[in-house]
Amino acid sequence: MKTAKFFAFLLAGLACLFAMPSCSDDDDEDDQLEQILNSLNNGNGQTNNGNGTGNGGGNQSSGSVVGTWRNYYSDGSYMQYTLNADGKGLCYEYELENGQYLLSDFMPITWSVVGNKLTIVEEDGSVDFATFHLNGNSAVIVWDDGYTEEWQRAN
Repeated sequence: MKTAKFFAFLLAGLACLFAMPSCSDDDDEDDQLEQILNSLNNGNGQTNNGNGTGNGGGNQSSGSVVGTWRNYYSDGSYMQYTLNADGKGLCYEYELENGQYLLSDFMPITWSVVGNKLTIVEEDGSVDFATFHLNGNSAVIVWDDGYTEEWQRAN
C-alpha cells in the first residue's frame, strides 16, 4: 500500500513539474506587461518626448498621435481609434451594410507612446503593441505580430 501511495505522489509531482514550466521570455513579457499596466493605471504612462508624439498634452498636429485614426478594410468596413491626450480612448468597428456604416463593436482603451512604440490596453486586459511611423495625416502601423496597416487621421 505504501508503495502505491509513493508512486501516486511521485507521478503527481512529476506531472506538476512538467505541466508548469517557466520560460525566461514569458517572465520578461509578464514583467513588461505589469509595468505598462501599472504606469497606465497610475497615470504616469503618459509620455511626451517634447515634439507632440506622446500622449501627455500633445496636440492634434501632424506630429501627434492624439486624435482619431481610421483603417479601412477591403470590404468597406473600418476600425477607428480615438486617442485622447489623457491616455484614454475608444476603439470602434464599423461595418458597411446597404451603403451605411453600422457600429459593430465599441471598446474603451488606455494607451501610451514611448518614442514610436504604441501600447494599447483594451478593457478586457489584452494588450497590443505596435511601432508607428507618422507621415502627415497618415500613419503606418506595424503590430507586434508583424501585420502592417496604413491608418488615416479622421479629424
